[in-house]
Amino acid sequence: MDSSSNSHSGNRVFPQPIKVGVHVLSEHVFCPRSSELTRLSGDDFGGEETNLGPRLDGEDMHHWDAYRFTEYIKEQWKLVRVWLIGLAAALVLTFVVWQFVSTFMGLVVSLPAFYIVDRLWDTLRSLLIKYRAFSSLSTAPAIQIDTESTLKRVLSWWSLRGDGFDCQLPAEPYRSAELGLEGRPWRTLTKGDLKIPVIRQHRGDRAWYPKHVVRIAAYCRLINHCETANAPFGVLLFDNYECVLIPNTPDAQQSLDRALQDIRHLIREQERGRTLPMWPTDNRCSGCHWGEPRLYVPGKSETVLNGNSILAMQCKADDNKIYHSSCGDHFGRVPPHADAIALKIAEKN
Repeated sequence: MDSSSNSHSGNRVFPQPIKVGVHVLSEHVFCPRSSELTRLSGDDFGGEETNLGPRLDGEDMHHWDAYRFTEYIKEQWKLVRVWLIGLAAALVLTFVVWQFVSTFMGLVVSLPAFYIVDRLWDTLRSLLIKYRAFSSLSTAPAIQIDTESTLKRVLSWWSLRGDGFDCQLPAEPYRSAELGLEGRPWRTLTKGDLKIPVIRQHRGDRAWYPKHVVRIAAYCRLINHCETANAPFGVLLFDNYECVLIPNTPDAQQSLDRALQDIRHLIREQERGRTLPMWPTDNRCSGCHWGEPRLYVPGKSETVLNGNSILAMQCKADDNKIYHSSCGDHFGRVPPHADAIALKIAEKN
């Protein structure tokens, strides 16, 4: 196992371990080839800020509390009254011009009314979405978190927030040369001396896998090492305000150590030009975004790794269109993604 210190034992110096990003590490647990593509794409921290579930106007509500919901709803109702007054005035003006000037001018002066209706609709839609989220927060079952529990627990995100946890975006990634780890969770939940890492699952089904356990364990280790805080568990959040608590158990930490040892061994072997990651023999490729085929568009769809475009591995499907994928471009073989199999450019393992 890699040394986790840079200390001296007599005249012997223990080198620092190879630095690994938490996101890359968790992808390695899923598939070493996915890990390599993640690392080469520069997506080492896994910010997970795109296409992440219920949002309106680009705003994420997971960090909102009851006070913020209440203030927002009050302000939006004020705005609704403004739009209604404006709409009434616009309609009166339109009617007067229509009756006493001309039909054409009535149509012209009616344009502001259409704009106001559009803005009123957006405001009401925003209110409805916030009301639903606020209602979920207000009616979420009360819970008590047992920080000593070793069992995974599924619950509502709003129950967790209602238990007094504040949601924050880490300002910087956690980094430790001693641990050879770096990464930034999607959010952290704080309460007293607890600081809980939160990660997102926004692809595939609402389930947890070994890669999530290792990722939570890695963030917990970083938090315990870099801050005077306790991270006895982490949270895997789905896109429906449901989440699962994953304990930071000794078994999870052992899985983390094994994953670190494995990926560092693979990195050393690759640096020596000795090996490539093994090709999966199960069905994990079927839903992997790296293997998802996309239309080949010269100059637009190329795979970019390490800042450079690489030659596309072009495959002609039955519809006479050309497809390729990031995984296929890099490793020179069409992965058996479900869409690739449907297009008949790949076969099942």
